[in-house]
Amino acid sequence: MKDMAILWGETPESREAARRSFETTVENLLIQNGSLYIKDLLKRIGHETTLITDYQRILFGIKELVNEGKIIVDENNKIHLAMLTIFDEVGFKEIPIWEILHKEEDVLEKKEIIRKYSKINPFA
Repeated sequence: MKDMAILWGETPESREAARRSFETTVENLLIQNGSLYIKDLLKRIGHETTLITDYQRILFGIKELVNEGKIIVDENNKIHLAMLTIFDEVGFKEIPIWEILHKEEDVLEKKEIIRKYSKINPFA
């Protein structure tokens, strides 16, 4: 885990913040563009002062997102959102995995708010 400090940050909080920021950036770029070559992602995220560790962080982050099933990298090094086919009232539909994860996070956040509120107001 000490090696990860170089790429993501020194503390667990800074690592989580850096990882979330990276994921959000990749997700937004893929939603806007549909797909993106890795080299184009490096160009969009990088700038004149980008260090080699920044590129390592990006490549490691891509690998982690692939392992988590959030993105797909094809044989041409093009990144795509991982999609899930669901069946709803209209029929079959493909949605990004991230959409499901955001809905789950939203539900967990609301449950936490309800839990905290019930401690404050036990009659609720």
